[in-house]
Amino acid sequence: AQYNLGVMYSLGQGTAKDPKQALHWYLAAANQGDASAQYNLGLMYATGQDIERDEAVALAWYQLAADQGDASAAFNLGLLHAQGLGTARDLSLATQCFERAAQTGIAQAHNNLAALALQNPASASDGAATRQALEHLQAAADQDDALAHFNWGQLRLHGQAVAAAPQEAYAHFERAAQLGHAPAM
Repeated sequence: AQYNLGVMYSLGQGTAKDPKQALHWYLAAANQGDASAQYNLGLMYATGQDIERDEAVALAWYQLAADQGDASAAFNLGLLHAQGLGTARDLSLATQCFERAAQTGIAQAHNNLAALALQNPASASDGAATRQALEHLQAAADQDDALAHFNWGQLRLHGQAVAAAPQEAYAHFERAAQLGHAPAM
């Protein structure tokens, strides 16, 4: 009930929108271990939505939610670690977080895992790491993720990590554009 009140105050559903009351009820639920409330608090602090932005506090709330299996929290935790927001930049921890999120089918997590691996100079000489990166990229594309199609297009156009194939590049760029990805248009 506390989490639901937080949502209702946050969105102004059935009551006037009241960010302070939303925060109050999210905190009450989160402190009792509600993963959804912990995730929402992480989101509020990460974005500065109705509260002062504080990535370190966001990181702590996301960690609590991720530890309970919240895949979106694990994904956002990965973003904070990858970008060094609220903590020191740690690509190893980011990768672990993205792997947890990818296991639940979050396309963006697959895409980020592929990008991290393909941008790592050590992976370039490791055929197994490259294959795994391409599998992650394909998993995201299979979910019709626009960025994954765009990235496939880039790889196929330039022959990076795969053989150059301009017709395949075109098909991926076209799909990314259809999905609204501006750089592909």
